[in-house]
Amino acid sequence: MITTQRLNVGLVTITDVQNARADYDMILADKAKSRNEIDNALEALQAISGGAYASLSTVNVDRFKVSRLEHVNQLVKEAEQKNLKLLVARLSQDLMRHQIKFGISRPYANPEFKCFQ
Repeated sequence: MITTQRLNVGLVTITDVQNARADYDMILADKAKSRNEIDNALEALQAISGGAYASLSTVNVDRFKVSRLEHVNQLVKEAEQKNLKLLVARLSQDLMRHQIKFGISRPYANPEFKCFQ
């Protein structure tokens, strides 16, 4: 193992070597556990269906991959543009900006008082 070689050279401590071995042993234990779970599931399938299965086919994960990410991004942009709630929020924001600009640019009112006789 690389960690043992690094220990012999003096680059790592014995604790690092022991931790690496423990991690490796845990990976092997998880692999054995997963194989046992597959065997148990296969036995349960045989009990339910009444048939004998030597093995199961693997799932073709290539069918689930998105080949063109830019196509997905374009669909997201289109959905954002056509979302009515977003359009209303954008228009409300624009309206508020115009009202603020109008309020700032408008001179103060100068009321005139007239008396009618």
